[in-house]
Amino acid sequence: MQARARIHDSPVQPRPSRQPRFMVAALLMGWCAVMLTGCGKVEGPERFPVEGTVTYEGQPVPSGLLVLEPDPTRGSGGPVSVLEIRNGRFDSRKQGAKGPLRGPLLAKITGYPEADPNVEVSKPLFPEFQTTLELIPAGDVSLLEFKIERPKRTR
Repeated sequence: MQARARIHDSPVQPRPSRQPRFMVAALLMGWCAVMLTGCGKVEGPERFPVEGTVTYEGQPVPSGLLVLEPDPTRGSGGPVSVLEIRNGRFDSRKQGAKGPLRGPLLAKITGYPEADPNVEVSKPLFPEFQTTLELIPAGDVSLLEFKIERPKRTR
């Protein structure tokens, strides 16, 4: 004789556990807590707001760019700050730009005349100007001043 096993489908279904729902809710709340606490953190090295002026031969530079980068020749490294010059002025806070790092910096400046709608690309007022500086933050904003003069011709 052979025994036959019969599988019966039980009409009674097991009740679902509430534990998975609780775990999902707990994980979701934990994720939200992590995300909210991370929102106030500043990523990367601390950067400082700067503002100032750029003149060429005593006159405000109408437009241009100021690039402030850590000076690798003096042991500095990190992100670069690019600021727009308008009417001889720049301000990292008003432009929504991140200011430079503290320490030794290399400043590179290009300046252009006022925009002329008849000219597609303007010729720079002067060759790219470069200088070094040491940024030591003081107060709410550090003031920088760049006075660029025409190079003296040698005979």
